[in-house]
Amino acid sequence: MKKNFLKHTAPLTGRFLEAISRWQKKAASYLNSKTVHWSQYRQKIVLVAFCIVTGAGSVLLVIKGIIGGTGPPPIHHAAATRPALLNDSINNQSLKFHHNDNDK
Repeated sequence: MKKNFLKHTAPLTGRFLEAISRWQKKAASYLNSKTVHWSQYRQKIVLVAFCIVTGAGSVLLVIKGIIGGTGPPPIHHAAATRPALLNDSINNQSLKFHHNDNDK
């Protein structure tokens, strides 16, 4: 069964991976065209700044999760009601199928 599943999903997965690859190449060529005139020093500075900003954001999220977390918000349950039309149709059906012992 697993082989059949993989046989049917392989073409779809392949097309999905090809689409991602095309998008990555398109994004990379766009970014390369925007930064082709930058010196190596400037590229390194931007890379270091990007790493510092994303790293600081990650550390902040971890710290907030450990220290500042009050837990998830409470879940409030609401009573579910059926529409009146549905209640009427259910009541009518229950009357039709009501078994009466005197009918025997």
